[in-house]
Amino acid sequence: MKRSVLYAIIGVLAVAVLALVIMQFAGSGSEQGAAPAANLEGLGEAASALVAERGLTSENVYAALKTYMPSGQHDPYMMFASGGHSGQIHVIGVPSMRILRTIAVFAPEPWQGYGYGEVTQEAMFDEGDVLGAGVRWGDTHHPALSETDGMYDGQFVFINDKAQARVAVVDLRDFETKQLVKNPIAMNDHGGTFVTPDTEWVIEGGQYAAPPGGAYAPISEYNEEYRGMITFWKFDREQGRILTEESFAMELPPYWQ
Repeated sequence: MKRSVLYAIIGVLAVAVLALVIMQFAGSGSEQGAAPAANLEGLGEAASALVAERGLTSENVYAALKTYMPSGQHDPYMMFASGGHSGQIHVIGVPSMRILRTIAVFAPEPWQGYGYGEVTQEAMFDEGDVLGAGVRWGDTHHPALSETDGMYDGQFVFINDKAQARVAVVDLRDFETKQLVKNPIAMNDHGGTFVTPDTEWVIEGGQYAAPPGGAYAPISEYNEEYRGMITFWKFDREQGRILTEESFAMELPPYWQ
C-alpha cells in the first residue's frame, strides 16, 4: 500500500473519531440541560414556572432547599456570631441563616431596652467601664459556649471586647448579658474567651503588648516596659458570674498576635 493512501485512511479515521467525540459531548450537554426539567418533575405548575423563568438548574434548587426552613420549624443548630464594632452577639439559625436574636452586650440598644433605665444594667456598665471614661461600645470577637466534660452545654456564652480588654457573660436561659468585666492589667485582647472543659475558667489572651494597667511608656522601652498577658477568669456556674477576686493572669514577654 502506498504511503499516501495510508495517510489518507488515517486521516479519515481521525476525522471520524473526532466527529464521534463531538457528538458525545453535544449529547451529554443536552442531557445536562434536560436533567433539571426531568429531576424537577412534580414540583407543581407554579414552582416549575419559577424555575423556568429564572433558568435554574436542579443544583440551584437543591442548594436553596438545603437552607429553607418552613414557618413553625426550628433550625437544628444555632450559631453565636460576634458582631464586631456593633459590640453585640448575633444568634443565627443553621441552615436557614436567619438572624434569630441580637444579644446586646457592650453597647446600649434602645430598641430592645438594653442599657437604659434599669439600675442593674447601669451598674453592670459601670463595673465594666474603661478608665472611668463612660465607654459604651465594644468590638466583639470570638464567642465561646460553656462546656461540660468538653461538650457544649448551652448554658452560657462568653465574648470579649477586643478594643478594651473586657469579657462579658451571657446567660442562655434568657439570652441576656449578666456581667461585664474589665481586665485591670490589659489594654486589649484577641485570644477569644476560650473555656476549660468544665468552664471553671474563662481564658482571655492579649493581642499585642502594652504597658500593664494602662500606663504610658515610650516605644524605645518596648522590651523593658511592654508585656503580653493571658488572663484566667474564675467562673462560678451557680452564680453565673466571673469571680474577679479568684482570677489570675500570666505575664508574658511582649508579642503581637
